[in-house]
Amino acid sequence: MLNAVSKHTGTSDRPQHTLTGLTISGNLVSITWADGGESAFHGIWLRDNCPTGLHPSTRERQWDWSEFDPAIRPLSGQIDKSGLLELSWPDGHLSRHDGAWLRRHRYDGAGKAERKPQLRIWDAGIAEDLPDCDANAVLTDDQALLDMLIKVRDTGFALVRGMPRRDKACEHVAHRIAFTRETNFGIGFDVISKPDPNNQAYTHDALLGHTDLPNREMPPGVQFLHCLEFQAQGGESTLIDGFHCAEQLRAADPDAFELLTRVPIAHRFHDGEWDVRWRAPAIALDDDGGYHEIRYNPGVGAPFDVRPAEMTGLYRALGLLAARIKDPANVLAFKLRPGDMMVFNNRRVLHGRQAFDPNTGPRRLQGCYVDLDEWHSRIRVLTGENLLD
Repeated sequence: MLNAVSKHTGTSDRPQHTLTGLTISGNLVSITWADGGESAFHGIWLRDNCPTGLHPSTRERQWDWSEFDPAIRPLSGQIDKSGLLELSWPDGHLSRHDGAWLRRHRYDGAGKAERKPQLRIWDAGIAEDLPDCDANAVLTDDQALLDMLIKVRDTGFALVRGMPRRDKACEHVAHRIAFTRETNFGIGFDVISKPDPNNQAYTHDALLGHTDLPNREMPPGVQFLHCLEFQAQGGESTLIDGFHCAEQLRAADPDAFELLTRVPIAHRFHDGEWDVRWRAPAIALDDDGGYHEIRYNPGVGAPFDVRPAEMTGLYRALGLLAARIKDPANVLAFKLRPGDMMVFNNRRVLHGRQAFDPNTGPRRLQGCYVDLDEWHSRIRVLTGENLLD
């Protein structure tokens, strides 16, 4: 039953977030926008997000979710003279919602699609159009920093050229974004061939494409690897878009893909001081079926502990994914030069290297991590999104 209707005459020159009409039906409030689109909001969501109930300084809620009936519905509503959505509630409360705020937070399909970054999925052909950045600009100019942040967000990696050839330079870039993530390998780490290594990265052997530290509850988000010295023969770096490989598997074998999104795989790192282990699926999806993360590192794979009926299928599915990760058509291979730094989403892009001969010269990289939530926070701050709500 329609118990409230309000209409404003829309014009084509109005901003798309201008409210031109509303209809209340039961516990749903449907909004018409100036561009002709419509969005429906639940009464409980509008009551919960009334701006008058937020602390004026912290903008935090001053109530919890036990205070409102989930089926709450407004008694009446209108678009007031200033263009705000005004709703009256059974407890006498009056809420007023700004159209631009509602447009940014609408949770229908169109709203989610509008907010979701358009990922650039790639294979080895990306070598023709690499996402390069200039180190000096990234270190000194916020717009250049934002450009790098968005390239890593959307493409999964960026190559920063012209870095200072000094210790901890990668951490200086990382600190332009946020604090660095400390792990059992420290805050920063040297990737060099070492005697008696506790990790394959500290050898001169080839490293297959992998993500770092899938043995942790939350693997590091973005990894920085800065080349300080490189005279050795061999040792080319490799990058692989895990989302692309997963999408290939989804198309070719949906059953194998589904198994890898559901069955947790055990990973473990252990030495004389640490024993860090976690179980999670190799492919994690978000609530819309899009890709959230890839966890893949056979080097630190632990004995699988899955249902017997799933064991053979799991190995088969992992083999199919591994074949795509190793497919030369999917592998970007290149040689880092001193002063180059690759920056990549460790929970999407797999990295590796070809074997090198340490007797022909040094190969020294330095690395560090920044978590993804900090990465996205910096994007929002640099674009001013943090000041909108």
